Amino acid sequence: MHRVGLAARPDPEVLIAQARERTTATGSSLAAERILAHRDHDRR
Repeated sequence: MHRVGLAARPDPEVLIAQARERTTATGSSLAAERILAHRDHDRR
C-alpha cells in the first residue's frame, strides 16, 4: 500500500470508538460467537 492509501485509512482506535458509539446509540448487541457463526457459515 502506498502512502496516500495509508493516510486515507482512519486509525483503528477511531473506528472502534465509532462502532461503540453506534452500538450505544442503537442499543444493539451481538455476541462474538454469533458473529463468528455467520462468518463461518459463508465459508462452508
